[in-house]
Amino acid sequence: CASWCRSVCGCSSGLQIGVTNVICIIYCCSFTVSFSTRVTGLVGHNVTLTCRYDTKTHGVLSFCWGKDRVPTSKCSNTILSSTGEAVSNRGSSRYQLLGRVTNGDLSLTILNAQTEDAGVYGCRIEIPGWFNDHKVNIELIIEEAAVEQPVTQNYIISTAGTTGEQTPTNKYVNFLT
Repeated sequence: CASWCRSVCGCSSGLQIGVTNVICIIYCCSFTVSFSTRVTGLVGHNVTLTCRYDTKTHGVLSFCWGKDRVPTSKCSNTILSSTGEAVSNRGSSRYQLLGRVTNGDLSLTILNAQTEDAGVYGCRIEIPGWFNDHKVNIELIIEEAAVEQPVTQNYIISTAGTTGEQTPTNKYVNFLT
């Protein structure tokens, strides 16, 4: 990202990069490894926010989830974090990692989502080295679930026949005598 930032910020090329140019590169590069997405969930349902990385390349790494955009370091309003395979901090039992952490699946599942769960969530995977962290910002929208109406069938009960069968109909129940 350094060459791209140099061109955007007007930084000089070569080995003689001044302090201002270094700050410019740091600022630019801190935004080039993150992306945002939007997920919609329903009240009372589970919702999953995806965050993955390649464990074959990096091994199992520390990570965190926060209820806010990913800041310059760590996570804002941390709701779940780990320093390896085991979760070391969990804000609520509703926050679960249901994927395989050892395979790089750090997707956050919020159980029984509520309207107050709506907002921006950030996932940071701490990849060793300067400005290597993988950052994901996800906007979670929670909508009311549609009210399900029970489906019922109405029956006509007839004593006219000898079989005593009940047959479904879309009409009101009539009692024949």
